[in-house]
Formats: sequence, structure tokens, C-alpha cells
Amino acid sequence: MLSNLQTTALLLFISLILLCCVNTGTCQVSVPDQQLRTADSLYGIGEFSAAASLYGEILNSKIVRYDVARVAVKCAKALYFGKEPGLSRDLLDEYSSEIAKSLYNSARHYFLGRIAFDEGDYLRSGESFASAFQLTSDPVLRDLCYANCRNICVGYLSAAEQRSFLTACHRTDAALFGDLIYDIARKYHELSLDRQAGKVIELYEELVGTNDAQIQELRGRIDVKLSRIIDLALLAPLSGDLSAYGRQMNAAAELAVSMHSDSLTKINLRSYDTFGNSIVASQLSRRVTSENVSAVLGPLTSQEAVGATPYSDFWSVPMVLPVASEKGLTSISGFTYQLSPTPETMGKTLAEAACEELGLDSVAILAPNDGYGRQIAEGFRRVMQENDVTVFDEVFYPRGSADYRRFMINLKEAVLPDSFDSTIYLDEAGDTLETEEIFVDIPAVFIPAYSEELKLILPQLRFYRIQTVILGSEDLGLTDIRTLPATSHYTGMFVSHNTFTESDTSWIKFEYLFHKQVGSLPTSVAGMTYDAVNLTLKAAELGGYSSDGIANGWKQLDQFDGVTGPFEFNERNENVAVPVYLLLDGQIEKWHR
Repeated sequence: MLSNLQTTALLLFISLILLCCVNTGTCQVSVPDQQLRTADSLYGIGEFSAAASLYGEILNSKIVRYDVARVAVKCAKALYFGKEPGLSRDLLDEYSSEIAKSLYNSARHYFLGRIAFDEGDYLRSGESFASAFQLTSDPVLRDLCYANCRNICVGYLSAAEQRSFLTACHRTDAALFGDLIYDIARKYHELSLDRQAGKVIELYEELVGTNDAQIQELRGRIDVKLSRIIDLALLAPLSGDLSAYGRQMNAAAELAVSMHSDSLTKINLRSYDTFGNSIVASQLSRRVTSENVSAVLGPLTSQEAVGATPYSDFWSVPMVLPVASEKGLTSISGFTYQLSPTPETMGKTLAEAACEELGLDSVAILAPNDGYGRQIAEGFRRVMQENDVTVFDEVFYPRGSADYRRFMINLKEAVLPDSFDSTIYLDEAGDTLETEEIFVDIPAVFIPAYSEELKLILPQLRFYRIQTVILGSEDLGLTDIRTLPATSHYTGMFVSHNTFTESDTSWIKFEYLFHKQVGSLPTSVAGMTYDAVNLTLKAAELGGYSSDGIANGWKQLDQFDGVTGPFEFNERNENVAVPVYLLLDGQIEKWHR
């Protein structure tokens, strides 16, 4: 390969020779002919940039007698191999009308396919290779394009893209379509990816029918292998800081599988360690969704789920998130199902219950300034405003705050008369009271705080002599919060999917079985994982045992009563059933409409 300096010198030398030949009349070949031969020579020795420059000069000369299509394709190839794929594609597009009328049209589509593949646009790449296959009679090029189409379908296209590509092939080339269907399905079958093989054959039957003997023979082998088998993959942090939760998830999933009473159905459960790492979770998701799995359970956290859920969409494999509750996770994939209600849903549910039970006319909000606090407050506020309830004070405090005095004072000043004069408020000795000492009664304060913050906020509410109804979320129902001396002075109402009372007999039974098998008591994470397995198995009963069947079964699930409570899914596959509890004298009871 020549250096840039050597290439430049060579081009200058060629130009001088051509110029001399023209001036002296000693050259028997015209300048453009000589340029073309020189360009071909440079291309042949791998000097692609120099060759592309000469081909470009010929194209720009506008000499009619030259085969523009041939020169354009040669120039585009030189640009491609010269590491200028964008310029190559632009040139092929610029001369598309001339090339389309020539024998070089198949070569144009072939290189467009290579460029699209290099850029990661695999669907367009496959379509270009299919066009090249249809346009050429060269058996070598046909075999190459066919192999590229098959390999792109198997390894690079999502289920939806694969369906789109094969449907287009059926419309334009029935022979290519039939061969591809069989080859792709057979390849999947050889890799033990029989569910993917079955989906490809289903498309063939939908578009053509069931009259192909070899496809039907393959279909029979696949059906036998898939008969009532459910393969579940659990993504959980079995090691690392979150391993305690991961081990509970694994034990709960194993318990759910062992409790399944349908002897005709074989359930395979495989667990994969995410280490609580988002990147590892994403890598595992890519791996298991491309394999022969019916559904994926997990991962644990919302951060892990963000990177994992796109692969469930790519391969059309249901992914059931037991605990991850971040808003918007199910928008990433139509095959993702979220069991823990989003913070916004929890805030909305509490606001609806509070309006119905308490008949509020005004309310204040004190929430943590993080994603959870903002989302739950947004859902709460929206319902209050829809019900004409005034949110007269709203504060978002930094996580870890210790002093909430400013909020308490602002809260009191907001409900005291506009012409407030502290001198008219006297204590028993006749001394003037300061704002901090004046007793006020406020309809309700929404405090979706974490337990460590509630341990500070509730005593400060009491200290600043504020009487109110406390509206909260899960942590308000924790034992160490309920037993605080300050808590006993307040009535509370809160939402939670992690709180259980003596009336929750399903949880009590699960707690007993889990303790018997594992030797420790289950957390709500274990309960939600147990419910995730049972919901998935219920969906399989309703829709079928493949990943497609389970996805269809989820659409038929109206309501489901699990050990952690009820489940009801909206159009976004989010659970919107949130239990509401009352807190009275430190005791919890479930609220019912």
C-alpha cells in the first residue's frame, strides 16, 4: 500500500504524462480512457482513495460515451473500501436512476446492504441484500446475498423486524421467502431456540398456508419439544450488596415452582446473578431473551431494569418486574409487566381514598426531593386539584435533612389569620405566645418520607403543636414508626404493597411455607417474586406456554389475588391495585371503600 505522499506523487506523475500525451499527440489513447485504466489499476493494488478520485473525475467530466453506471459503482466501491461508506452510499443514491437501468443494479444493492450493516441498520441491510439477490443471476452473488439475509434474520433482527422483513420477501420473491423460512426455522431449531423457530413457521402458515411438507415436518418436531414446557429465567443479585434480596427472590421463585400442581406442565427455572449491577443485568437480559425462555423474572432494581427491558421487546419475551417501580419502565418494552405500583399510582390512590374518607378541603405536602418523592407527590397533587382540594403548602426537602422547623413554621403561618398578632395569643400565665407555641389544627399533611426521616418529622410535628391527619406511604406502616411516642398522637392513612395484617391469610400461609423451606421469614421482595411466578404461570394457562402465549395470557388477566395483595394491570402493563391502610393508636387496619 502506497503512502499518502507516494499516492499524491503518483497522481501528479500520471497527470503530467497525460498532459504531455495530449500536447504532443504521441498518445494513442484518449485522456479519459487512460484515466479509467489508471483508476482500475489503482483499485487493483488497493489504492482505493486515489482510485475513487480518478473515477470521480471521469464522472464529473460528463462524457456521454462512458458507462456511467459502471464508473459510478466502481467509484462507490473504491470509496467504501477506502473507509468512506457515507460518501459511497451518497454516490450510489445520486446515480441510482442510471444504475437501475444497468447490469450493476444488483451490485448497488449489495454494497448498500454492506454499508447499512456496518452502520447497524440491520433491517435495511437485509432488505438491500434481498434486492441484490432478486436482481442478479450470478449464482455466487445469489448464494452470498442469501446467506447474508439468513444470518441477519437469525442474529440481528428483533421479532417485529424479522416479521416485517420476511413479509416483504414474501410479497416480492416467494421462492426466497420459502427458502429463508425453512432455513431460519431449522437454524433456530439446531440452536435449541424452538420458540423462535415456531414463530417463523407461524408467519409462513399465516402468509402461505400449511402445504409445505418439509416445513410441516420441522413444525412437528418443534411442537413435540415445546409441549407444555415453561422455561423461566430469574435475574437477581445473588452476590454483592443486594444479595440478601436476591437470595430471597431465588428461594421464593423455587417455592412457587414447587407448589405448582399441574403435573402435565414442566417448569424449568434458571437463576442468573446480576450482582446488582446494571451492566451485568443488561448483558444477562440480552443473553436469556435470545435463548429458549418463556419469560424472564426480574431484575430487582429500576436501574437494572432500564437496561434489561429493551431486550424483552427485541425478542418478544415477557419480562416480569417484581419490585422495580420507577415510572416509565413499561414504556421501554410492550412485553414488560410491572408488579410494584409506580410512585405516581400510589400517590393517586392515596389521594382518592383521602378525599373519600376525610372530605378534605385543603392539604399540605412535605416530600423528599428525589425521583420517588417527586413522582408520588405529583400523583397525589393531581387528584387533589381535580377534587378542588387546595394544596396550600408544598415543600421538597433534601434527603438526609434533620431540621424541618422552617416547614413547620410556614405551615402554621399559612393557616393562621392574615392579620395574625402573636400578642393576642397568651399562655396560662398571660405571657405572649410565639408562632412555634401556638396550637393549630390542619386537615391533613401528605408526608411520603422514608423511615429515618419520619423519626425526625413526626416528633417535630408534635413539638410545634400541629394537629393533623398524616397521609403517607409504605414506611409509615413500619413497626419502628408506628411505635414512636409521637405517632400515637396522630391518625394516619397510607398506601403500601409491603404491609400485612392478621387478616392477610394468603401472606400468613406463604410466610409459613417460606420459613419452613428456607429457615427465615420472607420480606415483601420474596412475596412479590412468588406472585410474579404465579402470575406468569396463570398467564401461560390462559394464553399458552410459549413466550407469545404468556404475553397473550397477560392481556386476559383481569385481576389476580396474590400473597402480597391484589393485582390489576392498566393498558401500560402497570399494576394499579394499591392497598390503603388506616393507622389508629399505633395499630393498622385495612381501609375498604
